[in-house]
Amino acid sequence: MQFSRRSLKESEEKLKSAEAFVDAAEPKKIPPKTERRGRGKPRKSEELTKPVSVSLTKTDLKTLDDQFKRYNMLTYMLQHDNSKSLNRSDIVRIIANRLSVMSDNEFIEFILD
Repeated sequence: MQFSRRSLKESEEKLKSAEAFVDAAEPKKIPPKTERRGRGKPRKSEELTKPVSVSLTKTDLKTLDDQFKRYNMLTYMLQHDNSKSLNRSDIVRIIANRLSVMSDNEFIEFILD
């Protein structure tokens, strides 16, 4: 491999043009949150959800599924203008949030009932 001034200068120019290419591709500043335009469905909160496993019998799973189906059917039948429909995760989240605000006595009564 020979190193001449010309070959060194050419490799230096290639390196500079590669850096310029990368610099042009990377944004210089991150736009404020109001200017960001994401794709897809907007998030309800900043916290990301994570899929988790829950062990249920077939009967328990049917009972859980019946609850969000029941809500969706009732809102349709009662012609509520609420366009929200629930799913399994929503039902579990609602129950967990409700349990978290109960006093210790209410919690024990609810669980032992």
